[in-house]
Parts: sequence; structure tokens; C-alpha cells
Amino acid sequence: MNTDKIQKDKSQLTSAANAQQQSESKSNFQYEDNRPEAIAQRKLQELANNRKTPTPVTQMQSNVIQLEKIKVTNLTLAAWDVRVAAIVGNLFNASGIVKAQLTALQRELDALGFAMKENKAPDFLGVQVSNGKTSTRTVFKNIETNARNHLTAGNRNYKAFTVNLKHYEDLSLTLEQKNNSLFINDKKVAVVQEPETHNIPLPAVNLDQFEKGVKRRIAELFISLAGIGGHPAQIQQNITQLVTFISTPAAAATNATVVLAGIKQALISAGKAAAFDYPKQTYNFGVSVLGIQKTGGEFIQS
Repeated sequence: MNTDKIQKDKSQLTSAANAQQQSESKSNFQYEDNRPEAIAQRKLQELANNRKTPTPVTQMQSNVIQLEKIKVTNLTLAAWDVRVAAIVGNLFNASGIVKAQLTALQRELDALGFAMKENKAPDFLGVQVSNGKTSTRTVFKNIETNARNHLTAGNRNYKAFTVNLKHYEDLSLTLEQKNNSLFINDKKVAVVQEPETHNIPLPAVNLDQFEKGVKRRIAELFISLAGIGGHPAQIQQNITQLVTFISTPAAAATNATVVLAGIKQALISAGKAAAFDYPKQTYNFGVSVLGIQKTGGEFIQS
């Protein structure tokens, strides 16, 4: 019986070994499958395994380029210059900075910055780095010019803002107007000069400075009774200059009539606020005459 059992155990061991050998042989056969379709499948899998995930910069670039509001594909740098010049031209208004235009400007600079970084000429704007820098500097120069004009026109101050060419941090511009002074990159570069009351330009030359100068002269008129002196005659001379200018064709494109009404109102307001009595003053505005005086603390207008 022991002999039969030993034979049975040997038979079982042999069968198990044969089964394992067949399994390994089958596995090896599957792994070394050299059929064309199997080889192609393995190559596809290798490509999928080796495919790189886009870097954050590439993804960011893709997002910017795909933004619907940036219509830059197939455009030249010259076309970009024209479009951005229009944005810069509308960047300032009497109230300060137009935020929508500022946002549009930075978006355009972002698009140009990515084109410069990738240097994908002519695929994207047809731009080379050197040309992109030149265009950006031109844009910044135009912004500075408009900011100076905004300041001298007496428009409202605005908080600091910065525009830059991303990935080229040396190309950035920060502007701020405060206390009637212009700051570029934190450096004061221009100050509004107060108009001189004894050197007021003609309205045909600089209507804005003319208005400010006359109104300042009116404010000085009522500092004291002794200070009135010949100021009423000087103010009348200015009023006559403006009335004469309004009669010319050149005045049609200006707000000269509004300025004239403002001067009249300035005389009334200053006359009311005077802290002393003064004799009657008469001013001829062409189509009307204004008389003001103060007697016994009572303001009289005629």
C-alpha cells in the first residue's frame, strides 16, 4: 500500500509541475506575441504612457490665446499696433481712468507677451521679440503722453495702475496722478502749474488755461476791499476777449459759451461770499450785463 501511495504522490507532483510549465509557456508565448497587430498595440500603449502633461505656462498660453475677446490669430503685429493705439486713445477721460479700456489693454499685452515668449513667428502675430519690445515701448510712450495731457487739462486724479509685458518684467509702466501731479514709475514727472493772473493766455490760444486764470483772478478780487483796485477792469477785459472769441468760427468747436457762463457764475458766487461791503461793479457779457454790490452785508445782483 505504501508503494501505491508513493506512486500516487509522484504522479500528482508530476502533473502539477507539467501544469505550471504549460502555464509559464503559455504566458511567455503571450508576452512575446510578435504579430503585427500586437506590435502596433504595444507601440500605441508606449506612446500613451510617454505623453507629457502640458506645463502650466503652456496651458496658460492656450487659455489666453483662446479667449474670445483676443482676436489675434492670423493678425500681423502692425494690426495689433493699430488696435492697441485705439485702446490707449480711450484710456483716459475727464473722470480719470476707464477701467474697461485698462483691462483690454493688459489683455492685449498678455497676448503679445506670450507670442514673444514662445517666439512663434509667424504663427502668432508674426512677432519677433525685438519687434514686440519696440511696439510695447511705443504703447507705453503713448500712454505717458496721454497722461500728461490728462494732467494739464485739469482732469481728475486717479490711483496708481500698472501695465506690463508679462515674462518681460523690465517692460512695465506704473502711472498715478495725485495732488495734481503725475507720477511715472513712482517718480514725479509733471505738476500742474497754477495759471498766472497777470499772464492769462487768450481764449483762442488756450481756453482751459484762460478759464482757470480768470476764475483765479475773480477769487482774488474779493480778498479785501483794498485789493479790489483795478481788478474789475482786468476781468472785464478778459470777458471781452472771450465774447470776441465766441463770435469767430473757431469757437464753434469749443465750449467757450459754457466758459463764459461759468465766469459769470464765479463773479456772483465770489461777490456773495465777500466778507465786506463793496461798491457796485458792472460787467458786460455781450448779450447781458451783470451788476453786483454789497451794502450793509446784503448782496445785491442786478
